Amino acid sequence: MNELFKEFGDNIAVGDFGITYNGALITNVLNSNGKIEFWCGNPQTDKYAEQVLPNKETQDLIIDEIVELL
Repeated sequence: MNELFKEFGDNIAVGDFGITYNGALITNVLNSNGKIEFWCGNPQTDKYAEQVLPNKETQDLIIDEIVELL
C-alpha cells in the first residue's frame, strides 16, 4: 500500500471497486501517519463518513484486493 499512497496520495478513492465489509461500502483508504484506515465516505469532505474497522485478517484481504484492482 505504501507504493500506492506514494503514487495516488494519502486518500485513495476505491468506492468503484465494490469492496464491502459488514454491509458497508469501503469508499476511501487513508494513510494516517503510516496507519491504513478504511472509510465509508470521505472523512476529509463528508461529515457523516464512518470508519470501517475490519479485523487484521480481513484488512489484509481488502488490501490485497485493492492492490490487485489498482
